[in-house]
Amino acid sequence: MARKSKGSFRGKTRTNAARRKSGKGFAYLSIPSGVEMFIPEADSKYMFDIMPYEVTDKSHPDKDETNEIAVAGSLWYKRPFKVHKQVGANNEKVLCLRSIGKPCPICDFRDELSKEEDKEEEVKALYASSRNLYAVMPIGDKKYDEKVYLFDFSDFLFQELFEEQLGDQDEFEIFPDHEEGVSLKVRFAEASFGKIKFAKPTRFDFEARDQQYDDSVLEEVPELDKCFNELSYDEMKAKFFEIAIDDDEEAEEEEKPKRTVRTSTRRKPKVEPTEKEEPEQEEEASTPRKRTSRRAEAKKAEETTEQACPTNHTFGVDNDEFDDCDTCDLWNACYKKQQGK
Repeated sequence: MARKSKGSFRGKTRTNAARRKSGKGFAYLSIPSGVEMFIPEADSKYMFDIMPYEVTDKSHPDKDETNEIAVAGSLWYKRPFKVHKQVGANNEKVLCLRSIGKPCPICDFRDELSKEEDKEEEVKALYASSRNLYAVMPIGDKKYDEKVYLFDFSDFLFQELFEEQLGDQDEFEIFPDHEEGVSLKVRFAEASFGKIKFAKPTRFDFEARDQQYDDSVLEEVPELDKCFNELSYDEMKAKFFEIAIDDDEEAEEEEKPKRTVRTSTRRKPKVEPTEKEEPEQEEEASTPRKRTSRRAEAKKAEETTEQACPTNHTFGVDNDEFDDCDTCDLWNACYKKQQGK
């Protein structure tokens, strides 16, 4: 069969990659001009500094006036927020307005729906997922320059595991401090949910910085409290119920929605996992960077019934327990066996 030309790829693949880094896939975020997204890949290790930013939101979710945490004018290192998934005809992710202290039509609808019988699955699908936004400075990475990027990840998959693994170490008290903090090393393995594969953090370590920052670096850090694409109540309601916001008659009809269309099309066929089970980064997962030989070895290992650790540790048991695990070509296969996959 003759080869059919469908047009040149020249300029398109690079443009697409730039679009991802610029945050085009994060509709719920408002990315400042010139700032790019930090998107980790599976089967990779990264070292970066989590940078502090000046809190401007007087209702910051982490606010604790007694301990002077995340109060307006102070420095803090993360901005918690929530997103609703599969909203509207295009199944978009949108910022939950309640997570920024405002009324949310999706949450309001969920509250009303929860009063009805036999609506547990639909109610569960309407809960917003917790995430955190960080400003990070990659260190010594071939793909990312040493400049400030935005990093958005599931609270459960990243922040909770980070606190679980390193929360009792002394460095945890000061790690985001730009003048005396420490760097964070994170290993991301490949995980999956159904047919979707994504990068999942598995190991966190602190690393002493080669040099600290001065106050001038704070000018490079975006105001995280203002990095959200916030829809109005009516805009989100229109998107959620798929109505036109300028159609007064249709809006009146939808004032007390029954959601019969939603029940039959979006909510019932695909039951979403609970918040702590869902892969938050599935759309950002991509081909690991320069991991050809290791991936080939890992795939071969997965096809082998019995496998032995090349450094005489227990395969599928001692994953990441020893220093030589960091450079082992069978790390991914060992991790999967340890996890029972």
